Amino acid sequence: ILYDEKDIDFSKFNILISDWSGITAEYVMIHKKKPFLINTYINHNTNFSMPSNYVTYENFIKEKIAINIDKKDISKIKHFLKNKKDLNIKESNLNELFY
Repeated sequence: ILYDEKDIDFSKFNILISDWSGITAEYVMIHKKKPFLINTYINHNTNFSMPSNYVTYENFIKEKIAINIDKKDISKIKHFLKNKKDLNIKESNLNELFY
């Protein structure tokens, strides 16, 4: 089911399947669960280059928090949903990641 409301009410979601969306951090902080990120091309809308050691917010979420799924492997999400404990994030880990 797609959610197309103007304002996002995270209490209506049990899981989040997204691409490079900025809503992943809010979802993680509210639900303390890992989002699923579909590996797609990231579109940088900037006209400047970043230092090679700079980690973008999107890459931080992708590398440290999310469950990454290739587009061709979307059916694997069912496996993770059967074993819901794999989705949970400990409060202590959240504090370490975000603060």
